[in-house]
Amino acid sequence: MAPFGTLPAHALAWPRPTRAALEARAAAVAHEVVGDVFDLAQLDGGSAPWPDATFDTITTVAELCRFADLSVVAGEIRDHLRDGGKLVVIEPAARAGMAATARASLATWRRDLRALHLDRDVPWELHRCGWRFFRVERDTIPAAPWSLRFIAGGVCAPTDRRVPDPVAAARPHGTAEDDTPSPTSTGAPDERTTT
Repeated sequence: MAPFGTLPAHALAWPRPTRAALEARAAAVAHEVVGDVFDLAQLDGGSAPWPDATFDTITTVAELCRFADLSVVAGEIRDHLRDGGKLVVIEPAARAGMAATARASLATWRRDLRALHLDRDVPWELHRCGWRFFRVERDTIPAAPWSLRFIAGGVCAPTDRRVPDPVAAARPHGTAEDDTPSPTSTGAPDERTTT
């Protein structure tokens, strides 16, 4: 029997890709990447240094929980995405029924952290602001402080723009495409997609 805390060798032995394989994979997806790191607070005041329709993808990690009015920032993000652009979101998310506990735990944090809205379900709020989610994942980070332990993330796009729909792309040829809402096509964050 192996001592506690050790893993069998086969659990750690996976094939490592060669440099040639990595270069071939990178060449297959090579395209122009233009990236900027910026504070979303610039969008909140409408003073972003970029023109509208600048980005193909905007990624936020634990940023949207800072804003009291998420609809303003969601609108600014929408303005800065090109047609077909997507928003990738990873945010802290309190579990159902845990909002009061999340607010109470924030009271013990530093003053600048107390303004975080960790009791808000960001994917659902973005859906209410007119964003369509292709997929929502919910998970936990066991080692994180309680208020940051539960996370939600996903890929979404504004509903007022034409975006390739993975569900529509999987339809067989000859199937009529209509705008009739269904549980899988509304884009609403739904508990059935949780992990």
